[in-house]
Amino acid sequence: MPVYVGHVRGLLLGRDPTDFARVALVRYRSLRDFLVIFTDPAMQSGVDNKFSSMAYTEARPTSPVISLLAIKLIMALLLALVGVLGWIRIGNHAP
Repeated sequence: MPVYVGHVRGLLLGRDPTDFARVALVRYRSLRDFLVIFTDPAMQSGVDNKFSSMAYTEARPTSPVISLLAIKLIMALLLALVGVLGWIRIGNHAP
């Protein structure tokens, strides 16, 4: 499940190929899943490509389409509001 999805809005660093329209940041379900993928022999065959690609870096500003951080923050604030309202209501009916 993506944690962040955004539209590319320009270029800060690197060349400007126009083949990027969106970016996504994905979080692994667990450390175990990450390690299973990372230690898979098929993944190991691409290690040379990974290190050769590190010579080139791009930085692109994006504008969010989906951000689970914002959703989590909104849910936390709503739960806090419900808790405070419940605490106030219980406090008013105390003997």
